[in-house]
Amino acid sequence: MLLIATIGNYYGIKTSGKVQLITASLTFLILLGTIVLSLPHIQYGHINLELNKNNIVPIGQSAMLIFWSMFGWEAISSLAPEFKDPKKKNIMGSTLGAIVVIGILYIGIALAVIGTHSYSPGSSSSASQSLNNASLAEVVRKVAGLNGAWVTGIVAFTICLGTKKCLIAGISRLGYSLAHSKVAPKWLDYLDGNSVPRRSVLFVGIFSVLGLAVSYIFNIGLDKLVFVPNSLAIATYVIGTAAGVKLIKHVFGKIAAFISCILCLAAYPFIGASIIIPLVVIISCLLYMRLRDKKEKSAKS
Repeated sequence: MLLIATIGNYYGIKTSGKVQLITASLTFLILLGTIVLSLPHIQYGHINLELNKNNIVPIGQSAMLIFWSMFGWEAISSLAPEFKDPKKKNIMGSTLGAIVVIGILYIGIALAVIGTHSYSPGSSSSASQSLNNASLAEVVRKVAGLNGAWVTGIVAFTICLGTKKCLIAGISRLGYSLAHSKVAPKWLDYLDGNSVPRRSVLFVGIFSVLGLAVSYIFNIGLDKLVFVPNSLAIATYVIGTAAGVKLIKHVFGKIAAFISCILCLAAYPFIGASIIIPLVVIISCLLYMRLRDKKEKSAKS
């Protein structure tokens, strides 16, 4: 799937975008259908809104998965040049619309999974973990039967392709932008005749395959891997929202950025030991930029 996503982006965001539109539509229909069908089966006694000192840490750790689920919003800034009419109004409108739609879907799915008890809490067995990793299919099995669960599982697997294509597109465009600004290696500063950053796409694709291989060889599960992108993304959100507090002129925008920054800072400690990863990345980037500047000065002299 990584190879397909890489090849799709290699031949252009427009080709990739058509596939993404189809997969996004399928995702929307599956999630919406699951929510509607599960409503009669939800037992509200399973939903516990109590907050105490014993469940703060589990709630915080669960919030990390929510952050991970929401990753990808920042890609819109990197993909802005791909908009047919990249006006601020169009980008803001599409972003706000997506936030509302996805927010409703996520809350609805959370209620469906918890309300129908389609998960196995407090158990580390392989069967329980498999159930927790496929909770959506379990909800569909309960409301639409085994065949519905199989169809949902197969379609959901296919939908993963759309997510990969979107992330590779955003990250590769970001790599090109950084190289064009002389922050990343110059080799990535390349666009083909169709304005596709092919070198950056290849780099991201190869790096992703290597990451997948390392995870497989060392048996690193998703429960551990999720904290790596979480630590980096939340650190990015903290810096971005803090910058928004200073740079945004509109009062409402400043307040929204401030609240977002505080919430991200509150969630950050729950990352655990992975909190050191952004520090390592920052130090590595600063060292690279310093060595690059020294090399450029030496070349000029």
